[in-house]
Amino acid sequence: MKKKNYNIILIVIVFVYLLSANKLILIITGKQYDVTEVTELPEINNERIYYDFDNKYALDTLTEDYFIQGWAFCESGSLGEPDSLRVSYENLDKKITLYLVSDKHMYKIETDPISRLDIWQVFEESKNIHGMYHGYNAQFSTLAIKDGIYDLYILSEENEVDKSFNACAVSFEKLGTKFNRRMNTPVKNITNMKSIEMEFYLDGAGLDSDILSLYGWGLSQMLDMQIATTYIQATTSEGECNIFRVYNQYRDDIVGAYNNQSYKMVGYHCPIPLEFLGQGKSELRLVIQQGNDYYISSKEIVVDVNDYDN
Repeated sequence: MKKKNYNIILIVIVFVYLLSANKLILIITGKQYDVTEVTELPEINNERIYYDFDNKYALDTLTEDYFIQGWAFCESGSLGEPDSLRVSYENLDKKITLYLVSDKHMYKIETDPISRLDIWQVFEESKNIHGMYHGYNAQFSTLAIKDGIYDLYILSEENEVDKSFNACAVSFEKLGTKFNRRMNTPVKNITNMKSIEMEFYLDGAGLDSDILSLYGWGLSQMLDMQIATTYIQATTSEGECNIFRVYNQYRDDIVGAYNNQSYKMVGYHCPIPLEFLGQGKSELRLVIQQGNDYYISSKEIVVDVNDYDN
């Protein structure tokens, strides 16, 4: 038999072995049902879904697990007005399901519910939100996921009537044994920003998959933070400037410190790809949009990517 034929047979044998090995590992570890491939998705409706993420990271495990923690809800008009006396058990049957969607494959991931009374407290006055089980954990093996780029969708089922299914501003890439969050891209250039005094702080940062995630809070007492859109501008030591949209987060400590309920969501999580930060120090400034006007903090924070381990 020709050498070329031997090579082809060897490649086929190795491919079959790896495919079988992954299935065997999933069965042995009891994780064969972590991810279910589906052919149809729930119907996207006009109900807005409110969501955010607390953690997203890969785990160094035999089954190549990935962990996602966050919260999500849609308004529950069918239940009437929220009742503070019943909040602890108004949505005990709530389900939050994640979907990974590419142009070729779709996967469903069930989650474990988490009590998040803080979410109810944040939105009780502005949204028709019921119950306290709006948080979730999802740890799943990525072995069975085919290579590709996947958008993350969330299905929030408050009850049999009130449901919302829609895409999130998050996507992932599966390539071989790696399953990583895809990099964010900068927003369009914002010009004619007015420099004003702002409270702007960085509580922490972490490096994961070539993305530096920034966590902190910021606000301006001159602006209405309840209707503000927040960004972070990053300027490298070489002078390259990019602006990134942030994920707002609940900060009850800031509400207490300022005694101002309009500061509930002044926390931020801003993931920035390293390719936009360079190899050294970068200067960060807070940008707040109010209507058609943009304001930038006179205060700056300097970060050095070399201070963080990958």
